[in-house]
Formats: sequence, C-alpha cells, structure tokens
Amino acid sequence: MSSTNKFSYTGFGIPDEAPKRRWGHWLFVSSNLTLLHDNGYEIDLERINSCAEMLDWIFQLNHKVSRHYGEDVVKELVEAFDDIFEPQGNCCSMGNERPFSGTKLAKAYALQLKESK
Repeated sequence: MSSTNKFSYTGFGIPDEAPKRRWGHWLFVSSNLTLLHDNGYEIDLERINSCAEMLDWIFQLNHKVSRHYGEDVVKELVEAFDDIFEPQGNCCSMGNERPFSGTKLAKAYALQLKESK
C-alpha cells in the first residue's frame, strides 16, 4: 500500500472504514490515549499491556449499573478495544497470549486517526 492511501483495502478492492473516534458512549482521546465514557469514566489505554488487563476492564464494566453507563457499554467497549488493539493479531492470536504494549498500540491508532483526516 502506498503512503498516499488513507485507508487499507480488503481483498475485494473496497476500502476499509476510516478509524473511529467514537463507539457509542465511548470516545478515544488521542491527547492522553484514553477511552472516555460520556459519564466521565476513563480507561487509560497505556495501562493495558496484557489480555488479563483488557478482560479485567470488560468484566468490571459488565457489573456496572446499565442506567448509568448504557445497555451496550460492554459491547461498545469491546468494539473500541478491537479497533484500537486489534487483539487477535496483536494480543492473543490462536488462543495464545502475546506480549504487547498498550501505549504503542494506542499511539499507532492515534496516528491512524490523524492521517485519516
């Protein structure tokens, strides 16, 4: 792919979606590499450096009261983690834990956002 292309392409020649900044109630904040929920709840992506840490957030949010966070809070969080970390390629491919840096992956995602403008 040439450096002038803004988006990657699927095998069918159809451009993939531009990187997202928002998943439902979650917003990716490039300036401090966090996910910020509309109610002020914040997840520091630089502190997620293992699949266990990622799962901890998922299960922690699964126990929150839905009226404060929305019915789809976990689904939206998983979608954000999937887009930002690409876990199956970077974190836990084929059921095996792989070392990764939340900082490195979040910075790469922030760069994708910047370049897609």
